Amino acid sequence: MTHPSTINTTTLKKPQPCIPFQKTQSTLSSPSKTMSPTLPSSSVLKDFSLITAPTPLAGGQGQSFLCGTTVLKHIPPTPTEEAEWTSHTLSLLPPSAYFTIPTPILASTGSYVYENWTATQFCPGTDHPVGHWEVLFSAARHFHASLAGIPEPEFLKRTHPWARADRIAWGEESVAVVPALAPLYEQLLSLRKEVGVVIAQLVHGDLSGNILLSDSQPPVIIDFSPFFRCVDYAVAIAVVDGIADFGEGDEVLRASGLVWYGDRLGRHAVQMLVRALLFRVVAGVSLWVLCERWCRWRGGEPRRGWRS
Repeated sequence: MTHPSTINTTTLKKPQPCIPFQKTQSTLSSPSKTMSPTLPSSSVLKDFSLITAPTPLAGGQGQSFLCGTTVLKHIPPTPTEEAEWTSHTLSLLPPSAYFTIPTPILASTGSYVYENWTATQFCPGTDHPVGHWEVLFSAARHFHASLAGIPEPEFLKRTHPWARADRIAWGEESVAVVPALAPLYEQLLSLRKEVGVVIAQLVHGDLSGNILLSDSQPPVIIDFSPFFRCVDYAVAIAVVDGIADFGEGDEVLRASGLVWYGDRLGRHAVQMLVRALLFRVVAGVSLWVLCERWCRWRGGEPRRGWRS
C-alpha cells in the first residue's frame, strides 16, 4: 500500500463525480432558479449614488447586480459586522502588481453596508481558471502575503455551514453525515493525522471561481471568504475544487505549490488536502439540506422528517 507521503502525481486520474454537487458556495445558488433575487431598493441606489438600473450578474448566490461600473451585492446570510469589517480591511490593502481587489465603496452614511447591501468597483474577467492555474495560485500567494499579520476577528466564531465544516475538518467539532456519504466521510477521518506547527493567518477559503482573469489587469480577487487557518489549507481547498469542478489533476496540483520533491506529495500537503476534502464534503451536505428545506418552505409544503 502506498504511503500518503509517497504518492506519485503522475498516477492521478481525473476523478468521476462521487457526490451530487461540487463546489460548496455555488451549490447554495441552486435555489435561485426557483426564487426571485432580492432587488436593490431605490434608497439603496440613492445611498450609493447610483442612477443606472441594476442588472443581475450571473454566478454566486444570485444576489449581485451591476449598476454602471458598480457591483451591488445583497449580503445575507453574511452578518453586517463581517461584511463591514471585510470591506474596511480590503480597502486598506496596498496596491499590488500581482492581484487586484475591487475597490469597496462607502455609502453616504459613511458605512460600507447599507440596508444589507455592499458596493464595489466592477472589474471584468473570467472565472474559468483552466490553463491559468499558475496565475491563479500566484495571485493567491501574494494576496495571502498581504493579509499576514492581520489579527483574527471575533466574528470568525461563526455557526454557518462553512464555519462548522471548517472546524470539523480540523477535528474541533464532529458531525453525523447522511448514510450515503458515511463511508467517504469515515475514510477521510481515518486519513486525517496530526500536523506539526502551522502558522494561522487570515485566508480566503473559496479561491477557485473567485479569481477573475483578464488580459488587461492582474487577477481580480472577489467574494472574500475569511477564515483563520494556514495558507496551505486555503490552497488545498482550491486544489480540491479544481479537481472536482474542472476535472484537473496534475496541472492544478503542481501549480498550487503543494507538490514537494518533484512529483511526490509531502505529508503536510496530504494532510491539507484531506482537511480540504472534509471541508467540502461536510459543508456540501449541510448546504444541500438547508437549500432543500428553504425551497420546500417557499413552496408552502415543508417536508416532514427533515434531517437535522
